Amino acid sequence: MLEGSNHYIFLISGFSKTGKDTIANRLTSHWDAVQINLVDSAKRHVMDIYGFTSQQVFGPSEFRNAGDLRYPKPILYSNGCVPFHNDGSINQDDIIDRSKGAGGNGLDPSIKYWTCEGRGLPHTDEFPYLPQKLGSASYFIPERSPEYWLSPREVLQKYCGLLDDLHPGTWAKKSRVDHLELRKGSHVYSKEEGLKPGTTVPVNGPLFTCASDIRKKHDIRAFRENAKTFTPVFIRVKRPGIETPPFDHPSETEQTTINDDLFDFVVNNDGTIEQLNEQIDKIVEIVRHPKWTHIQTLPT
Repeated sequence: MLEGSNHYIFLISGFSKTGKDTIANRLTSHWDAVQINLVDSAKRHVMDIYGFTSQQVFGPSEFRNAGDLRYPKPILYSNGCVPFHNDGSINQDDIIDRSKGAGGNGLDPSIKYWTCEGRGLPHTDEFPYLPQKLGSASYFIPERSPEYWLSPREVLQKYCGLLDDLHPGTWAKKSRVDHLELRKGSHVYSKEEGLKPGTTVPVNGPLFTCASDIRKKHDIRAFRENAKTFTPVFIRVKRPGIETPPFDHPSETEQTTINDDLFDFVVNNDGTIEQLNEQIDKIVEIVRHPKWTHIQTLPT
């Protein structure tokens, strides 16, 4: 079994698309860290319940954000939405496409659409439409729009939020247990399968694990209060152009209430991937120094 000082957990925070996963990739590929995100177990659960693929829950954001056609929302049918097949009766030049700016017309031939008839249809600000009489319109909804089909991101946000409401720190606790199981030296870990019997503890040198989804104050508190058998390393990543949350959800917006001084390191991702990797390598070398101590201030 490793001593506590030989187990470092790198806990990475930041808005979506700021570079959290890039940092985790550097830690796993260059420093042999094991990545155990807080909501990995939740992702495995919704994969089982909804039949989502690994790509839909663990893959790039375009797959996580896309609506799943197996799960249409009631709004799709309550507004008379049906697959759109242009039989020649609609002139493409008459279709107004807001995404192309003022005066832009037509539909993207690479996208499948559904057409919805109605007035005041919600969530249509960015959708092409064909004006009709008396203020009504035909709206062209891109297939897999998360407003009309359930997306893996929405499932996870609501599922994780519910359990965190029942007990703040639910996911931090589960993740912490998994990190410590690796410390015992009797398990291996994969995001798709979780913990399995095996050995990952290095013969020489420290054990590194990391999580790239630290988003809330109680997550920080949960790891700081239990830092007895591991050394937490909190990293906040920032990126120019993403100064505000890209999504209006507590998993993003609560980060605006967390001060920089609660993190051991603040990384500015304002250059190349190579430059970001250099910053992470420097952080690893710093924390491995015998005299380095992590910040123990708890969020209020």
